[in-house]
Amino acid sequence: MHDSVISIHDLFPGMELESDIYDQFNHLLIRKGTILTTEHMKRLTNEQQTYFIYRMQQTSSARDVELLANQLTLFLKRITFVEELGIDLDEMRDNYYFPEPSLTDPNWKEKMSCDFIQKVNYAFIEKRTEHLNPHPDHISKEHLVYICEQIAYWLNEAFWKKSINPLEFYQLSIEKIGTSTEGFIEFWQQYFVPLPEGAVVLLKDGRECEVSAVSVDKPFSPLLTYLDNQEGKTYFVEDISGEIEYVQPMIILSLDDRNQ
Repeated sequence: MHDSVISIHDLFPGMELESDIYDQFNHLLIRKGTILTTEHMKRLTNEQQTYFIYRMQQTSSARDVELLANQLTLFLKRITFVEELGIDLDEMRDNYYFPEPSLTDPNWKEKMSCDFIQKVNYAFIEKRTEHLNPHPDHISKEHLVYICEQIAYWLNEAFWKKSINPLEFYQLSIEKIGTSTEGFIEFWQQYFVPLPEGAVVLLKDGRECEVSAVSVDKPFSPLLTYLDNQEGKTYFVEDISGEIEYVQPMIILSLDDRNQ
């Protein structure tokens, strides 16, 4: 909602309201789109207020854009290390602009989410390559852009499937990147979080544990909480990669689930 004030002196019969009018107690007096009559003016005058709240309600589409941007930000915070590597996702979300006319497109949600993820990826490669001096011969900027667009497509697809197995996604993505250009593997390994905080992992010895913390420097050396531990103690694991039997898929709350 966007509030402003409007003076009684700026209102007149025949005027069409562009926003709702509320009194000082936040009671709705006249709705947006109403063409004021002399009766409306008398009513407002009887309120004995010089100024009224002039409130523009966000359209459903605008609220959906905001909600989707928030959910994408939370998704990327969990499944990538971009914030740890210097990308402020909240700032990118706040500065992201989605043109209002495009909301008439029935596929706007999928296009917006993929575009947003791509912009995050572009920022990531800019941040990573600015420290590579001299620039390695085996890293082509054009190829990096191509790969980051592919990763955006994979992430976007996972987002709209409403669940993702983070370790499986990590492994498949690195494999695909390696097939394209082996020299890029190390560059992108720091991008993905194979075991995000909150992920539930089944170990080969039959125990289940939850990831309590993970580091970009050692993504396979997490802090774990065993789920059968009644005291809630945590344990640091030096290298869990060879001990994992299965990682449970993480559920993603999508835009369509907002009222469920």
